[in-house]
Amino acid sequence: MDVTKDFQTFVDSIFDMDYHEIYELYQAASGNEGSISLYRVETANGSDDTLIIHEASNNALRLTPKAKEFFPKWIEANLILVFFKAPDAEAFQSAFREYSASLLNKDKRPSVLAKLHELVQAAAELPGKVRHKEQERGL
Repeated sequence: MDVTKDFQTFVDSIFDMDYHEIYELYQAASGNEGSISLYRVETANGSDDTLIIHEASNNALRLTPKAKEFFPKWIEANLILVFFKAPDAEAFQSAFREYSASLLNKDKRPSVLAKLHELVQAAAELPGKVRHKEQERGL
């Protein structure tokens, strides 16, 4: 059995991975082991590491607890595909064009969090604009 710690090397070692295998790998990585038939999940000998073993190729991925937590996110970012279903070619082209445009424009949009940090910094630099509320208590 070949054991690796590299996500991409493990995925590449599985010949012709289809959407079903990706789905089951995601389920194994997420800890949903009930519906898995292509992978086996085991605890590595003498450690907290987890082994995800692909039954057909007999290859294994060894995951530390931190890597096991990150692996489902890596699968989402690198392996999961988007499927379009449309009644005709024109609707399909329109949906694909809109999806592609949204991906291309995603990098061009300003970060709301970065803008918020800039505004907080600018507000902190303004002299005399900071109010300190103090409640006076009467008799």
